[in-house]
Amino acid sequence: MIQHEKAYGALLEPLLSFGQRMLDDYGAFYPYAAVVGQDGAVELVARALEDETPHPARLLDILFDALRAHAKDEGCQAYGLCVNVRVVDPRNGEKTDALKFVFEHRSGEALDVFFPYKKRHLLPGFRFEKPFAQPADRRVF
Repeated sequence: MIQHEKAYGALLEPLLSFGQRMLDDYGAFYPYAAVVGQDGAVELVARALEDETPHPARLLDILFDALRAHAKDEGCQAYGLCVNVRVVDPRNGEKTDALKFVFEHRSGEALDVFFPYKKRHLLPGFRFEKPFAQPADRRVF
């Protein structure tokens, strides 16, 4: 059961719409993140980078460090992070592209939510399929 659906929902909307826009405009994107504060306000998390084209794994490390600092210093209640992945859909066993959202709440609950997508053939953009979720490892709290 998802205990912190309200916090995750507040994070999902801006994260998902940004990911969809980046796919439509560029076909790819770097990982990005946001936090929801104790007051319920959602805020994007960013850090200055020395390299204009950082390796995505390095960027994930930087984002998780920034999220840990936020959790400690800013008192956020939850975070969400988005990364573009290839994943096996457990519903059909097929490998697919997906937006992966990592959610974690201060209480310790952690969840990965995947939104599989496919490139449209006749229309521009991507078609998103029904999401699926699974428990995740804690990384920040």
